[in-house]
Amino acid sequence: MTALLVVDASVVVKWYTDEPDSPSARSILISGTDLIAPDVIVAEVLNALWSKRRKGLMPHLDLDELERSLLGSFTEIAPSSVVMKSAFTIALDLDHPVYDCLYLALAAARDCRLVTADARLLARLVKSPHRDRVMPLRDWPG
Repeated sequence: MTALLVVDASVVVKWYTDEPDSPSARSILISGTDLIAPDVIVAEVLNALWSKRRKGLMPHLDLDELERSLLGSFTEIAPSSVVMKSAFTIALDLDHPVYDCLYLALAAARDCRLVTADARLLARLVKSPHRDRVMPLRDWPG
């Protein structure tokens, strides 16, 4: 049986760019772990890649290949509506944006962990009861 893992946009962007922890992020893809994310992952990743491209930090991307790669990497892309209430509650608890909390709420709903490279989110979780649900990308064993 393979493990289940939620990954957020801070990890997925590293699949397509060369930046710190990109090798660790890419190792998640070959780990045999079933990956899931809320549907906002698509917009967040595309926005981050657009921003990097706009700043001249990455070359042209083949959008057809990006679509196949991005969507094909996940076992499931879950509707955000399934976890929106719990994400909002977590956001209020952490005083952190709902977008990021959707990933955490999905991990809680599926009883699995979230891997993130989001330093702001990780800082918010230090004294939170949600901290054990999250693994910093830098701690990924791959």
